[in-house]
Amino acid sequence: MHYYSIYYAHIGYALCAYTLYTTIPLCYNGYMTYRRYNTMIREEAINEGLDIYLAIALVAKESLFRNVFGWDWGEEYSDQVPFAHMPVTPNRVRQLLKAIEENDYSYTNGVGLTQLTYPPLLFRAQSLGPNGAAVPRLQCRVGFQTLQRNITQYGYLRGLSAYNSGQPIVNDYGRDLAALHKEYEEKLRT
Repeated sequence: MHYYSIYYAHIGYALCAYTLYTTIPLCYNGYMTYRRYNTMIREEAINEGLDIYLAIALVAKESLFRNVFGWDWGEEYSDQVPFAHMPVTPNRVRQLLKAIEENDYSYTNGVGLTQLTYPPLLFRAQSLGPNGAAVPRLQCRVGFQTLQRNITQYGYLRGLSAYNSGQPIVNDYGRDLAALHKEYEEKLRT
């Protein structure tokens, strides 16, 4: 068993613990923690043929391991469609998908661990089970499939960049995710 000295920092509204040996956050905020979803993230990554450390880096970058709606609509919390910074629930997902269908995708917002934003991805996750896109395992499955497909089609860095922008053009997001991938691989492999 490894013992680490831990100090705490406040990032956004998530309280995160950092070990003295790494800048990788292990978040404890009531919604998501890496430890809680570690096994599931690893299983889904293996099933989709995605590097485990890249899967962990993606979830860390997109949601800090929290099953929440994203920030696409600004910094304000909102319990109205398209929701913002709120925990993902089956009812909220159904409301968001209904608004997307009725308003020609103008209500898109990131959903869950992998922050599924593109409506066809949300609908695909929703089709995988009774609570679909509200289920972290299904969010990861669709997000990891998408990332793996992008890498296969465009190459590593362009594929990472395309996950966020939809375009296979190298950008800061792709470079940041690549750096985080490397950091997680170095720190968690030991």
